Amino acid sequence: MNEIIIITIYFITPAILIWLSNKLEIINKVGVVVWSYLIGIIIAFSGLLPSNILKTQETLNTIIIPISIPLLLFGTDIKAVRNLAGNFVKSLIIGLTSLIISIVSGYYFFMQGSSEGNKIAGLLTGVYSGGTPNLASIKTALSIDSSTYILVHSTDLFIGVFYLFFFLTIAQKLLNKFLVKDSILGASNNISENEIEQINIVSIFSSEKLKETITTLASAIAIFGVGGGLSMLFPKEYSTTVAILSITTFSIMLSFYKPINKIKQSFSIGMYLILVFSIIVSSMVSFESIGFETLNLLYYITWAMIVTFILQIIFAKIFNINADITIITATALSMSPPFVPVVAGALNNKNLIFPGITIGVIGYVTGNYLGVFMAYILK
Repeated sequence: MNEIIIITIYFITPAILIWLSNKLEIINKVGVVVWSYLIGIIIAFSGLLPSNILKTQETLNTIIIPISIPLLLFGTDIKAVRNLAGNFVKSLIIGLTSLIISIVSGYYFFMQGSSEGNKIAGLLTGVYSGGTPNLASIKTALSIDSSTYILVHSTDLFIGVFYLFFFLTIAQKLLNKFLVKDSILGASNNISENEIEQINIVSIFSSEKLKETITTLASAIAIFGVGGGLSMLFPKEYSTTVAILSITTFSIMLSFYKPINKIKQSFSIGMYLILVFSIIVSSMVSFESIGFETLNLLYYITWAMIVTFILQIIFAKIFNINADITIITATALSMSPPFVPVVAGALNNKNLIFPGITIGVIGYVTGNYLGVFMAYILK
């Protein structure tokens, strides 16, 4: 299928889903974010994607996420975010502690006899405290063979699809049965009437709102340009971190400017772009390069993901952290900042976006150090 047609499908499908969400109860019940992922996976296995589509998909994601972040943060309620700070600090410490315990224990269970076992432990520590940029940086720092790197990365992506789908569907309902409900978030800070799902695309471009829509889009694109420009001044391994830090910082600064902060359609446009991202990233799923022949690696990565999250839940119960904060922290650390708005949308809680992205950025910053350190102590 032609690339232009595929790109058109990526951008038109969310609009159709949003329209259908006002007509069909099943769309609202499952959620447009989850439907976006399901459709993306269907596209991935349909055989319709051209063989050279990967570069286009990566380019689209590189543009969409940095532009969506300002749009999602312009309307941030800073007072509500300040109330979250203490619990998010605790949740970050819990997340990193849980990760270290699972990586070390998993290493002794599955990888101790492997000559590259300690390096794989370093890679997993980096990617589950930061993200793919950390994975690439640690590969270089530890002189890891490319075949090992590709094997780890592909297997992680495969398992990560199921992990993310769990966050988008039943995680919140399941964790609410175990974790504290009377959280610091409070009802006033949550989104009422399923606001995240009800994205009114038509009204965004209506005549009375067109000026505000252009203003908010232009502001987001300008921040994207500045953040991207600043990232070019730094070495490649730090460019992603610098870009996200810059974009997040400038977005929050601009959120203090009332004419920008009060533009309600900013969030709707941002969430629309997140739906586009959801379809694109899920359509990139592939089973071809997964190393099922190395079952110990599959077991190790599965162990790292599941045990880390179980430990987070246990510690969250002990320290009175609620389900939403636990899930968004796990997302920020294990999936990286771009997935924070996606999961926040599924949780129907937009006040999680800024602190969630902040945790993800901290993960980016610390991921290289933790990964290299882990590889050396397990050597």
